Amino acid sequence: DLESFYSWDESIEDLVLTVQEKKYVDAANDRARVGTRFWVRKEALGKALGIGIDDSVLSSSTENISTTAEGKTFFLRDLDAPDDYCAALSFAFF
Repeated sequence: DLESFYSWDESIEDLVLTVQEKKYVDAANDRARVGTRFWVRKEALGKALGIGIDDSVLSSSTENISTTAEGKTFFLRDLDAPDDYCAALSFAFF
């Protein structure tokens, strides 16, 4: 997934971030960049699961390099992106 951090909407943070992710965003110097990083990880996870963004994806913690969703372990990798963007990939080994 790839998103511009300029499109980050702080009003959705309580809906799309876990409590721990929200703590990272609250402590960040660049709230939009950190929030967007978590969001692109969640979108990448939803795509890897083939279900998009649903409650199981939104409740999954994405601050580490791996997370469990739908009973499977998925790995999260931030990707290089242009300066104004955040990019992430999620994958699992079955």
